[in-house]
Amino acid sequence: MNCVSTEILLKDIYRTTYGIFDHVNNKNIALASSIIHEKENVNYNNKLERLFRNYVNKQINEIFKISLLEYLELPSYIASIIDNICSDEINKKSTALKDIESQMSQK
Repeated sequence: MNCVSTEILLKDIYRTTYGIFDHVNNKNIALASSIIHEKENVNYNNKLERLFRNYVNKQINEIFKISLLEYLELPSYIASIIDNICSDEINKKSTALKDIESQMSQK
């Protein structure tokens, strides 16, 4: 076995052992040994991306009037409190809008 074959085999064993990809039961998938699997992608759903998405989806700028950098500099327990408060505010607004829509549809 040459060094390239050995490297591929070791990667396959690693991925199967750690649940990244099952090379034992999925032998027919072309290039399975070469592709980057979702669990190996360090940029997929990492903490920084989750913080960015929270900032946008929970409208933190609009509710607390703080910039993204200010939000990122906060201690995690404070950011979590802000996230919860913003979720509550969004839910209140959503409920109020649904109530208005139902009142308008009844008229």
